Amino acid sequence: MSRLTSRKTRLFLVLSAALAFALSCGPPSLAAKGPSGGNAGSTQILNERTAFRWDPEFFAWAVHYPERIVPLWVQEKKPATKSAAENLLRSYQSSLRLKDSTAVLFSVFAYNQKPIQLKPLSGRLFLRKLEGTDAGRKIPPRKTDPGFDQPFLGLKQGLVFFPKTPEPFDLVLEMPGKSPLVFTFQGDLLRGNKKSLSEKAESEKREAVEKERKKWEDQVAKLRQEIAQLKEASGGMGGSPAPGARLASTEGPGKAKPQPEHLARRFFEAWKNGDLALMQSFLSDPLRKQFPSSEALSAFLRKKALPERLPRDAALEAAGETGRFRITLTTKVLLVRDLRRFFLSVEEGGKEGFVVSKME
Repeated sequence: MSRLTSRKTRLFLVLSAALAFALSCGPPSLAAKGPSGGNAGSTQILNERTAFRWDPEFFAWAVHYPERIVPLWVQEKKPATKSAAENLLRSYQSSLRLKDSTAVLFSVFAYNQKPIQLKPLSGRLFLRKLEGTDAGRKIPPRKTDPGFDQPFLGLKQGLVFFPKTPEPFDLVLEMPGKSPLVFTFQGDLLRGNKKSLSEKAESEKREAVEKERKKWEDQVAKLRQEIAQLKEASGGMGGSPAPGARLASTEGPGKAKPQPEHLARRFFEAWKNGDLALMQSFLSDPLRKQFPSSEALSAFLRKKALPERLPRDAALEAAGETGRFRITLTTKVLLVRDLRRFFLSVEEGGKEGFVVSKME
């Protein structure tokens, strides 16, 4: 047991030393130590563009150097002049061939005594597109470090240049007789998750809107059917009077005696026209004391969540008892329509012969 533990300890120490050596040999941001030695922006980019995989015979990791990291490297160096900064920028861009290439620092550490064979690396290491019409397409490198095509022990590290390829992509290493090693970069994984969550949220939003629209249409159809039934049951009292129809006069000999429904009809029509002053004039004395002005009547309607002007589909009908009437209307709150009923009682009194004595 102690021998196995000792072997694991030695392997850990060797790997740690290899990683330290690799980092010290890498570009400036890889060699940076702590906040004083590196830019937080470049460190974040490197974290997002680094991936690693284990194999029974070796440990491998890849670092993709995107174009956006180069200006941060220049800032870390703090060049004395603008000219020096521009020269340093061109130097990094040239060494990484960023004009026409995608650069990846590829590192392999063999922790057994068996030499690693990767020849030809140009036929085994690929970029693989993750999005677009060519998603899944494998892109071979243009140039690899020749050292990867020789058997090696310990650490082997070098730049691999692929044709310029936009993110997102992953790196695939194919080995004969083994499953491919896929290096997925954390930044692409996070972006993919965000995109998936965003698409899911948008889909759920569309489904919710469609569900509410269907519910609203069903409710509207039901309300229209109910209003039509109410109009039919009221014997034609709902809606506007027929063209040329006249209310019976309450004045002069030989005229028809006024009826409660005539006053109810006039009150209903005044409400449909939004004429609160006329509505207020039809009230009984006790109600007029309670609602002495149009403003008071308006406040009463608002408290009841009723409009100052009735909608076109509102209907008036007798409520069973003599002198009692029901006004049916629909109100809309957001996407939901609500069926409302308003009752009024009419009794004898006033210059019209009848007055509205109660509203509820």
